[in-house]
Amino acid sequence: MDPAAPKKTDGERCIACAACIAVCPTGARAFRGPAYQLARKGFEKKCAARREPVAFFG
Repeated sequence: MDPAAPKKTDGERCIACAACIAVCPTGARAFRGPAYQLARKGFEKKCAARREPVAFFG
């Protein structure tokens, strides 16, 4: 994220990891919009209960 232009996303470098949301000092970056609101409900339901990690060895 360029500190001089925090709202601008460099499409060549962005890998959609959301790290910019976590480090944005002003809270200007966030997931927004109707698509996010629909997905949010599913994530909240799926992630509401604590689950133990599962390890897979192949």
